[in-house]
Amino acid sequence: MVKIKVHSRNDIIKAYLRGLGYGVDVDISKILTAYESLNEQEDISKAFDDIIYNKAKKVFSKDLSKMQLVALYKALFIEGKNAEKHGIDALLPDFDKSDEYFKKSAFFIVPHYKVSVIPTQKIEPFTLHK
Repeated sequence: MVKIKVHSRNDIIKAYLRGLGYGVDVDISKILTAYESLNEQEDISKAFDDIIYNKAKKVFSKDLSKMQLVALYKALFIEGKNAEKHGIDALLPDFDKSDEYFKKSAFFIVPHYKVSVIPTQKIEPFTLHK
């Protein structure tokens, strides 16, 4: 298990970004400028999920839940190595260079399952050897 010592709001932001593939030394000044509300939020990871949700809504189908959209966007963000390719700009509001990659990715949401009663079956005994 990894230990993270939190000293400030910036540490929480950097820890969240590490989960998306950014390095320890990521410069978060552009993020803080673009999303000024992060400085006032109490729950920073929820605020970041909201940011990602808003970006994901522009790319993916609207019939997915918020949690599914955020998870799908994060998975494709990490798989596409967007942190390496585009740096911190990939999370800015007007950035759309990776949208085509996201749209072309073959991810499908599994439909909800249905539980039904299985009808009774007659089991007939049989012998292997006579």
